[in-house]
Amino acid sequence: MFDIGMSELILVALLAIMLYGGELPDVARKAGQTVRRLRGVADDLKRQITVSADPELTALVRDADPRREPPSAPPQEPPAATSPATEPAPPAPTAANEPPREEAG
Repeated sequence: MFDIGMSELILVALLAIMLYGGELPDVARKAGQTVRRLRGVADDLKRQITVSADPELTALVRDADPRREPPSAPPQEPPAATSPATEPAPPAPTAANEPPREEAG
């Protein structure tokens, strides 16, 4: 985004030292506090928009947040059984419930 090389950074640092001298730490601290306040105001504004907005705008703001991780795919449910179990399997034949054999003879 910014095409600033090392020589430009050194030039800016020298100019800051010449302009502010011993006050440079105070100026840097105040600049940091100002940036922190601006970020807080921006976050508060975004929160107010999200709360008062319709669902489409809420989703748009949520998707535009660069700090948010992309949504993961929802877990897949196993497919439902195609044939429902309606009756239990018939019992295996035993000697007690077998019909009597007819003997030829």
